[in-house]
Amino acid sequence: MEICKNLDKQKNTPDIELCALYFKKAGHHTFAKQAFLRLGDIKGLMKLHVDCQKWDEAQMLAKQNPGMESMINLPYADWLSANDRFDEAQEAYKKANRPDLSLKIIEFLSQNAISEKRF
Repeated sequence: MEICKNLDKQKNTPDIELCALYFKKAGHHTFAKQAFLRLGDIKGLMKLHVDCQKWDEAQMLAKQNPGMESMINLPYADWLSANDRFDEAQEAYKKANRPDLSLKIIEFLSQNAISEKRF
């Protein structure tokens, strides 16, 4: 990280981007975040948060940059669904303008209830 901090932003932008990608790949979210912030790459930062499933940070960034909400809604809804948080996932799918996926959750839960005779 020290090498990345010492690079001149104007002259070494590609190198800082490369550092951010390596930090991300190595699982060093904080270092990658610092590199993206140093570059002023808000889209890259949002993608980092989404890929690392740092939902609180992604939601805070989306509130600060309203145009970026679309980058978080669908992946967050998928994550909620995969983690058995179906009610929240339905709402998130609606925010992502994907009511079809919200309906699939209802169908899935209904079929499970019928097959397990929990109705």
